[in-house]
Amino acid sequence: MTASSQVRKSTWGMTRAQVVSSEQIKPSMNDSNGLAYDVSLSGYDSYLFYFFNESGKLAAASYHVSEEYASPNSYLTTYLDLLSKLKKKYGDGSPSIDWSNDLYQDDEQKWGLAIAAEHLKIAHRWETEDTYITAEISGKNYEVSVSIRYMSKEVKLKNQSNELDDF
Repeated sequence: MTASSQVRKSTWGMTRAQVVSSEQIKPSMNDSNGLAYDVSLSGYDSYLFYFFNESGKLAAASYHVSEEYASPNSYLTTYLDLLSKLKKKYGDGSPSIDWSNDLYQDDEQKWGLAIAAEHLKIAHRWETEDTYITAEISGKNYEVSVSIRYMSKEVKLKNQSNELDDF
């Protein structure tokens, strides 16, 4: 794994025990679904999740910002701050801005509200030699979520068989 695609000190294919020993803190969750940690991501309270495949190999990881703000625009400010740092590390990437309802599209001051109301979803994607990376801000029922996901290209999360392999 190249240094640019590591998640903290972990590398794809590590076992659960190896990931636990790579962290300096105790996991807040350690069950069949994976590992979770309460961490600070660039100064923002966040949850870090590690996901393992059926063979027990690290296949994905994600950060979810756990900060709670009164204004939906504060989530957007946090997302844009994290996005600028990701761009410094991985380059420009590929943005995706999806409007399902354009009510607030012409008023950037209400984009946070548009996200909370499920009118707007913003994502940014990168690809390194061995990792897919997605930063996203979205909303559901007026709750806003800011996340960054990392997925291994080689170590698949689930054993996927292709029904066409028989042909």
